[in-house]
Amino acid sequence: METRSLSAGVFRVGSMSVGRIEAFSDGVFAIVVTLLVLEIHVPKVTGPNLSQALLASLYTMLPKFLSFALSFMIVCIWWVAHHHLFHLLGKADRGLL
Repeated sequence: METRSLSAGVFRVGSMSVGRIEAFSDGVFAIVVTLLVLEIHVPKVTGPNLSQALLASLYTMLPKFLSFALSFMIVCIWWVAHHHLFHLLGKADRGLL
């Protein structure tokens, strides 16, 4: 019986702030966005006409730019929805953790 009252005092259901959980998940989202951008590399161009070579190299990288932009938008949409959810919750318990 004493164990039950002790655990009820230590783990009060719905009494924790969601701020730390939200900050941790913000860090996870930041790492995800950083990993996305690490896959974009500066193109190596050579030849007599560097401007044309750079333009051609950037054109071949267009699918990578588009996939990065789409992935970035999706992560940002999830991030905003995540913040909205945590503002609705207000408090956290062990189940949320």
